[in-house]
Amino acid sequence: MQDVIVPRPVKLLLRLFRTSVLKQQAKALANLKATTTDMARIQMAKVNAKWMREFMAHDPLLALRPAKPRLLAITGTKDVQVNVADLEAISQANHRAETHAVDNVDHILRHESAPLSNPRKYKRQIEKPVDERVAALLTAWLAKISAVAEPTARGL
Repeated sequence: MQDVIVPRPVKLLLRLFRTSVLKQQAKALANLKATTTDMARIQMAKVNAKWMREFMAHDPLLALRPAKPRLLAITGTKDVQVNVADLEAISQANHRAETHAVDNVDHILRHESAPLSNPRKYKRQIEKPVDERVAALLTAWLAKISAVAEPTARGL
């Protein structure tokens, strides 16, 4: 897993309490998995615990392996919600998948100039256009798959 970039004051607090972001995340996930209610408070935040437990139990690779349609997976190097390493797992699960990691792009495929993407800023980020490199990858992929599909469509 890639190192998590955190602000210096937070690093100092984590060091003081002898913990890390990854340890705190692991603890929160363990607490969430231990819940049995629909809703729960995890790290002082109210979450849909039932949905999160089901989401964490789901293995998307099981659906990717037999998938017949062509797949395109794009993430950014500043995506804090999807690990760039997942692209390799997608490629291995389905050899028809085309994957791309775009530098300095966040989870919602917008350019991110900050050292770390912050999901709380997505409301502002969504006002920006999708990063032009992402748009170019998508356009090229659509052109490629439509060129393959076009002769088949004519033959019907």
